[in-house]
Amino acid sequence: MEANVKIVILSIIQGISDLFPISSNGHLIIAEHLLHFKEKLIMNTLMHLGALSAIMIYLRKDIFGLLKNITMSCKIIIGAIPALIAGYIVHKFKLLDYENASILTVIGGAAIVFAIILFIADKKTETKKLYQDLTFTEAFMIGLWQIMGLIPGSSRSGSSLSGARFLGYNRVDSAKFSFFISIPTVAGAAFIGILDLLKHNDTEFNSIALIAFAVSFITSYLCIKFFFYFIEKTNLNIFVYYRIILGILLLYYSLF
Repeated sequence: MEANVKIVILSIIQGISDLFPISSNGHLIIAEHLLHFKEKLIMNTLMHLGALSAIMIYLRKDIFGLLKNITMSCKIIIGAIPALIAGYIVHKFKLLDYENASILTVIGGAAIVFAIILFIADKKTETKKLYQDLTFTEAFMIGLWQIMGLIPGSSRSGSSLSGARFLGYNRVDSAKFSFFISIPTVAGAAFIGILDLLKHNDTEFNSIALIAFAVSFITSYLCIKFFFYFIEKTNLNIFVYYRIILGILLLYYSLF
C-alpha cells in the first residue's frame, strides 16, 4: 500500500476517533501497527489541526457567543489548564512511550476501563444546564478528567465528557464543554508539534500534508455533526460497547 494512501487512511481515522469518545491516539497507534507505517510529525500535527478547525467551525456560533460571555470563557480556560500543564510535562520529560512493546495492552486495558466509566457516568441524572450552573470549580474538575485522555485508549473527549456527566450535565452540554476545553488543549499540542518541527528542521509542506489536513477536517466535521445529532436522540452505549469489544480484541492479540 502506498504511503499516500496510508496517510489518507490515518487522516480518516483521526477525524472519526478524535470526535467520538473512542480515543484518537489509541486508534492511530493501532492503525500504524496494522499498516506498518509511522506518519511524520508534520502529518500528525496537520491532522490534529484539521480536527481542531472542524470543531471551531461547527461550534462557531457558540464560540462567537463566548466573546460576549467573559465568565464562561474564563471557565473554559480554567478547564483547559490541567491538560495543558500535564501534556507539556508528559511531552517535556517523555513520560509516555508509544513505541513500547506493551502499548497495545495499555490501549486495550484503557479502552475497557474508560468504557465502563463512560457507561456509569452516562447513567447520571441530568440536573444542570451548562451556561446557568457550571462553576469554576466544576470547570477545573472536568479539566482534571481531560488529563486522563493522555493515556492511549482512554479518549480525551470521552474522559472530560464523563466528568461533566458525573456532575449532572446532559449529554449535549457535556460534549459541548468537552469540545470547548479541547480547543486550547489541541491548539497547545499543535503548537508544541510546530516547535518540534522547527527544532528538527522538518518543515516540509507538500500536497499530501495538505491532503492530511483536508481529509481530517472533512471527516471531523461530518462526525461532530453526526455526534451531536446522535446524543440528542439516545445514550452513549454504542461507544461503550465498541470500546469494550476493541479492548478485548487488543488484549487477546497482545497477550496471546
